[in-house]
Amino acid sequence: MNKALKRLAIISAIFGFAALSATTKTGGKTFLMPRSHGVNLAMEYTTFHDLIGRKDDDKFGADFQVTGFYRDSTNESDLGEYFIGGDKDTFSIKDADEVGYVIHKHDGNNDADAGNFKWRPSQTAYGVTINYNQDLEKIYEGLYFKVSLPIVHVKNDMNSEITKISDALDNVANLVKYFKGEVVDAGVAENKQAALTHAKIDGDQDTTGVADIDFILGYKVLNEKDYHLAINVGVTIPTGDEADGVYKWEPIVGNGNHWGLGVGIDFAGNVWEDDDQAIKLSLVGNYRYLFESSEKRTLGLKGFAGDIATAREYTLVAKQDDPSLTPAANILTKSVDVTP
Repeated sequence: MNKALKRLAIISAIFGFAALSATTKTGGKTFLMPRSHGVNLAMEYTTFHDLIGRKDDDKFGADFQVTGFYRDSTNESDLGEYFIGGDKDTFSIKDADEVGYVIHKHDGNNDADAGNFKWRPSQTAYGVTINYNQDLEKIYEGLYFKVSLPIVHVKNDMNSEITKISDALDNVANLVKYFKGEVVDAGVAENKQAALTHAKIDGDQDTTGVADIDFILGYKVLNEKDYHLAINVGVTIPTGDEADGVYKWEPIVGNGNHWGLGVGIDFAGNVWEDDDQAIKLSLVGNYRYLFESSEKRTLGLKGFAGDIATAREYTLVAKQDDPSLTPAANILTKSVDVTP
């Protein structure tokens, strides 16, 4: 009975922690940066803590592990609310006045381009994490270093769906073209509307690369047969993508090109053992301060009412005394200093 209770207590603790990690809803955003796919200590240490805790005088002192992983987002409507805002996962550009903010028709016939929008963003990521641990006992007892190198493929998709407002207003082709970054009514010279070049929405986008290299120099304060305790200092070397702002939700490998510096702790020990069965406790934590770096972000605008406020970075703007119109996102996507 006691053995069963011990197992249930551990399982309850694990699921209780998972429940606390639920995301907080926000809205009306122009940028989303999930946690780097290379950061997953729970996955990394499933068996690795056993390897790096072993003492074997016949070994060179090196341990190597390759772990495959797959991640897929699930809360597509919540992600839609994140980008749309106002606790909504759909919006409309529904009348001539609102359409006129994004589609410039010289003849004023904007009603035909009205449409309903639904965004259901999703992300798929998979790859391998390569971990290498090397003890430095010959230099100093208890000293070691560890390197983590994740290779990741990320695919993001806004899953944008634009449908007609009514049977009478059934032409959403110009809205689709606009968000893809194509010239609207290219044959009508009087329209003078530039194509969208940033924050575009056009199907799925993907990227593959090394999602930052994490280097740790550690010291084993304790290193016994049934437990070990180590402390470390770590450096994150950015090797992933930099945000360029070309697409609404661009796929990024890594943390966005930020150097990191921090400390960590690594503890593992046997709680209970009987023949070939055991309950083990592992406590591992790494803290990283990510330093300021430049990222491309699409800045937002205020001052619009109704559903058009959702797409305010897509509204057309012009210089005084210049008839040419440009999507605001083309101008508002700037290099800004970001400290995660």
